[in-house]
Amino acid sequence: MLAANCSWAAPVKEVSCALRHAELQELVITEVPHGSEFLYVGHAPSAKSPCPAKPSKGIKGPIAHYLAMRPSGGPGPKLPELKHLLSTSVAARALRGARVLLYSECLRDEWPEVLAEEAKGHLALCACLERDHVCHITAKLATMIIMGAPKAFKVLTVDGSPHCIQLHFAIGQALRITGRELPVEHLVVEKGRLYKIEPATVRAARHLSEVQALRDRKR
Repeated sequence: MLAANCSWAAPVKEVSCALRHAELQELVITEVPHGSEFLYVGHAPSAKSPCPAKPSKGIKGPIAHYLAMRPSGGPGPKLPELKHLLSTSVAARALRGARVLLYSECLRDEWPEVLAEEAKGHLALCACLERDHVCHITAKLATMIIMGAPKAFKVLTVDGSPHCIQLHFAIGQALRITGRELPVEHLVVEKGRLYKIEPATVRAARHLSEVQALRDRKR
């Protein structure tokens, strides 16, 4: 099965990603011993081509079927170097004039292909709001904006997470604290699809009364 053209293989550290994709596609997941670990092998039994799996309805673009198209044992997407926001110097030389990508650390496992694409041309810094407090993140970003002088920010997170959404709030609050006006692009991943979010939408997400008013207008 490992040599079959219609299969892909993922190390154990990618099993969560594998299982997520299995839910989106007509794939069969099989656990296969491989040295000191296991490979989770996916294949489409009725395949007639090397790239057989089809995304479910509503899932569009190459993101949804990336893993199914990857040859068995082939390389995955080229991820940015793992750099934690809170461990990065606020005056790091790499920040000078840089376009900074702030992203949810879990994207490295959940949607690595999205992260790899959006990280191109950026200084990528990760955070986990389940582990890192939003106050620490905000203070770090505010100081970084002043001391490091980056050019722009892009925020990429998993949609629907009560933790990840705070990263969008943090950059907005940091800009308010510093009084600086820098371009900020907000992006979220929902079931493999990438959505661009307007800054006004991020602001509204902090004010439930405004969200309720918007819903009331539609009734």
